[in-house]
Amino acid sequence: MNFLSKKSAILISALVLMITGCGDNSKGSSDNTQGLSYYNKGQYHSAVTSFEAAIAANKKNPDYYVNLGMTYIELEDYEEALTQFDLALKLNSEHRLAKRGVGIAKLALEEYEEAIDCFQDVLLQADGTIGTLELDLLDYRAIAETKLCRYDAAIETYTTLIDVKYNVKEHYYQRGHIYLLNGDYDSAIKDFEVALNDSDFDCSIYLNIYHALASSGYTDEAVDFLGKALTAPSAKESDDFSLALIYYYLGDYTNAILKFNAASKDNHEALLYLSKIYLSQHETIKAKNSLSEYLTYDNSNGEVYNQLGLISVSEGDYATALTHFRNGILTKGTTVMKDLKWNEAVCYEYLGDFATARIKIEEFLKTYPDDAKALAEYEFLETR
Repeated sequence: MNFLSKKSAILISALVLMITGCGDNSKGSSDNTQGLSYYNKGQYHSAVTSFEAAIAANKKNPDYYVNLGMTYIELEDYEEALTQFDLALKLNSEHRLAKRGVGIAKLALEEYEEAIDCFQDVLLQADGTIGTLELDLLDYRAIAETKLCRYDAAIETYTTLIDVKYNVKEHYYQRGHIYLLNGDYDSAIKDFEVALNDSDFDCSIYLNIYHALASSGYTDEAVDFLGKALTAPSAKESDDFSLALIYYYLGDYTNAILKFNAASKDNHEALLYLSKIYLSQHETIKAKNSLSEYLTYDNSNGEVYNQLGLISVSEGDYATALTHFRNGILTKGTTVMKDLKWNEAVCYEYLGDFATARIKIEEFLKTYPDDAKALAEYEFLETR
């Protein structure tokens, strides 16, 4: 389970909004405000442009660097995020949100001890005061403790958060998951049941419990928990996308397709799930249509370009595939950049352009020098 992506979606935008305050008429403030608007809409590339413009107008405001750093975290460019937080800390060495940002970036980079140190540093600055920021930091600290397999410490941290009634449903689930990782199945189930004991239907909790149980080998129990979602009192009032996800993971693709189609007008992520279903059913035309429609709403998703390229490769249309891979490479923050660059090189080979393929493999090896497959491919291309 990806703890980080879930957490960064919960409170970052609220905390970023806290940075600027009200009535800020300083240089760069209008660009910063525009950046926050883009950020809160999930338009992170546009947010980067606006925050960079705010910094260009006022290089002395550490808040702008923090906002830019948090945006790079959303784009999964953690090294660049750290650069921005460092610049903020040079301007204000006690900037709590900059230190928090460093901790989040370190967490994403799997530098868990360093992450905990950052969170603890900010918590110590609170001098016993407990507010939203401090609770958020405890939340992140628990994630790092879990990653370090310090399950008892993580359970204690989540218990503290539950006791102060902070995000109770989520933290009962998280503590249950830690119990499960720690081999305490009975305590895990008790916490899962409490997390679900709420009048408001929450699809994400059901899905999280499903994934936690399934990943621990409790497949039947996972399906049973997810099946309960469809009989929950308020499930029928839930949105189509949430219900579609449940049908999807239960393997009921007929109902999943119906619900994803209904949801796709308002939630474009539904189109990505539709493409997955269609690909699993070997309906490539429908899959391509869903992916192409998604790009009309968000043309910065490298994973989508990669998938379209792979479909074109399977059809023998290497020229179209190459276009998709190259478009994907132009995006930033994609998790499949390595795949995109490899696929681009291979496409040139399929097209008989061995000279360009060799150049692309050379470029690939500069970034991924230990990739055995690329090294073997380079040796082959040198003979062509």
